[in-house]
Amino acid sequence: MKRAIEFGRPDRVPYYGLTLASDVMPMTIITPKSWQPEPPYMPYVDQLELTFGTWRSKRKLPRGWIKTKHVAIDEWGVVWERNGAITSLGQVLDSPIKTWDDLERYQLPDPHNPARYSLFAALGKVLGRKRYKLASIGNFLFERFHFLLGWEGSMRAIVKSPKQAGELLDTLTEYYIAVAGEWIQRGVDAIITTDDLGGQNEPLISPAAYQRLFVPRVKRVIDYCHDHGVHFILHSCGDVRELMPALIDARLDAFQFDGPDQTGIEYCSEHFGGKVAFVNVVDIQNVMPATRGSSDRIVDYVKKMIYYLARFDGGLVGTEYISRGVLKPVKDGFKIMHDAYKQFGAYPLDLARLGKDIVPSP
Repeated sequence: MKRAIEFGRPDRVPYYGLTLASDVMPMTIITPKSWQPEPPYMPYVDQLELTFGTWRSKRKLPRGWIKTKHVAIDEWGVVWERNGAITSLGQVLDSPIKTWDDLERYQLPDPHNPARYSLFAALGKVLGRKRYKLASIGNFLFERFHFLLGWEGSMRAIVKSPKQAGELLDTLTEYYIAVAGEWIQRGVDAIITTDDLGGQNEPLISPAAYQRLFVPRVKRVIDYCHDHGVHFILHSCGDVRELMPALIDARLDAFQFDGPDQTGIEYCSEHFGGKVAFVNVVDIQNVMPATRGSSDRIVDYVKKMIYYLARFDGGLVGTEYISRGVLKPVKDGFKIMHDAYKQFGAYPLDLARLGKDIVPSP
């Protein structure tokens, strides 16, 4: 993993899957049991936290509530409408910061609570001894900013209240540095975060505004991670091509894309190949769903990513999409993908064969 991300001539393209065969040990923050939201809200927790009993409600909740439509509140005070039958995320209904006076009184969750890290830190010592330990710090600056202010409020703040917006972002930056620090103390190899910055065809925020308000804070977190010897990886959905140069200049180590078609594999190779690594899923819109893809298309897509993105003495990590139930993939699609990486991803890459297989003839 390290050699692939650092363009250090790995022996093969690494694979980040959901089994013990994975080269990666994922580690995530869990909700402290001490956090107990009041009625009428349901708790905003992940279903796995309930399944494995890492979080339990002290009040009796309706049977099966997590899999139904419900209104929940999270640790940050954001109120969500969630449909557990479709997704675990949901839509923001109400945000805790409605005026800048609210910001003065607002308290973030405690990033130093050891209950957030202890389970996966222990698992990492057992299951991650020979694997790349990749720790999540949750939703990142842009997402958390608009969760806390609401979408309209956040967009208005970027334009009309950049000073106050910057103050909130500075507070969030300190939080993420603290969370990263807690993971680093526990021996992780990399930090990953989620910040969906793109729509289907363009960024959700202007490149100028993102550069002005967000990139300096993103760079602070990246620099902190690099100063402590760990990589920083960004998951982002959508077409973020216009934002990528600024993030690469900020020394981002890798992008994680579930829909590589939205940025374009060839485009990323031409403009960013060898400058930043990619941790990519076979495209979840156009190739992996059973209604649109096939086993042959999955194999060809893997070969295409290897040919364009892994040819720089590294640069590519294959990975899987976690929400398989929502995706409804091609039968055995992820096994087909993994097998294709094993077959075609050994270094030195056979670029002549890969190119002949997937590059259209003139």
